[in-house]
Amino acid sequence: MSLWLVILLSVFGFVAVAGLAFLFIWWRKRKAFEAALKNAKEAPVAQPSVEPKMDEASTLKMPSE
Repeated sequence: MSLWLVILLSVFGFVAVAGLAFLFIWWRKRKAFEAALKNAKEAPVAQPSVEPKMDEASTLKMPSE
């Protein structure tokens, strides 16, 4: 009987510790995500950079056969 009790308590302890670790990591990520959203809303909106257009006739090269 005592062996089953030790096994049961060990499994329950492991599940409890793993669950607490998961909840702690989830909580920290949620707080970081909320802070990032707050900073993104407060930051000025940057204009997207305009990429120069390629001149397709001069830059495309076909492989030689």
